[in-house]
Amino acid sequence: MENPAPLGFSLDMEQAEAFCAALWRQSSSPAHTLAALTALESFLLATVRPAQRSAPEFAAIAALLQRRAAQARAQLLADTGVELQAAMAERSLASVARLHRSLSRSGFGQAAQNAAQNIGPDALCSAAAWTSAWCRDAKARALAASGYPDALDFKGAGILPAEYAAMSDLGACLAGKKDVA
Repeated sequence: MENPAPLGFSLDMEQAEAFCAALWRQSSSPAHTLAALTALESFLLATVRPAQRSAPEFAAIAALLQRRAAQARAQLLADTGVELQAAMAERSLASVARLHRSLSRSGFGQAAQNAAQNIGPDALCSAAAWTSAWCRDAKARALAASGYPDALDFKGAGILPAEYAAMSDLGACLAGKKDVA
């Protein structure tokens, strides 16, 4: 099979703006918008010739994509913070773990801080107590299941490690906020 000729294309600022606006309107979530913008930025970096990277047009388009990605990330963290508030109020371990999986660890921490700032001190103390008690119980069960004094066996205790990680991260964030509240 013969190699096809290289595909050439051009992208100007107006087209990039229109693409970003359409993406924002059509995307089902800020997470999808962020993923698409990140993919586009990576694609441009991988395909633009090195000499073109120093052009002001490239810098302007890259800055636009970075700005729009920052907006999508901020919206994603805000939305996740609201969902996390509900998960804490409902004591939903599954929801906390799902939200933890959907973000990076630092992103989850930022969303948890957003959630903690937007709930009252009583709800904050209650959520912190819930996460702390859950983690203590899970750790005790995992220690008991392991048979070794310094080893945790989450599987033997019937605990998903991802749930423990999510609750530990949430608990650490809430403990710091509770001391401030």
